[in-house]
Amino acid sequence: MMYRTNWNITVGVRTLRHTVLLVLATHLNDTDAVNSLGLPRVLAEELKHLISLIHRPLTPPQRD
Repeated sequence: MMYRTNWNITVGVRTLRHTVLLVLATHLNDTDAVNSLGLPRVLAEELKHLISLIHRPLTPPQRD
């Protein structure tokens, strides 16, 4: 007799909120531009943080 086994597969899916924040962060280069959007404080802070992460200048690796 064969038994059926159910497997729950969970994949990390971005929320709409996170996707929109990523799109805005890639289009905005300056964190001061966030203030003109009129977003709630928490969203504005998250967007500013994301902008600073995405547009952070890359530093070359240091050799010791």
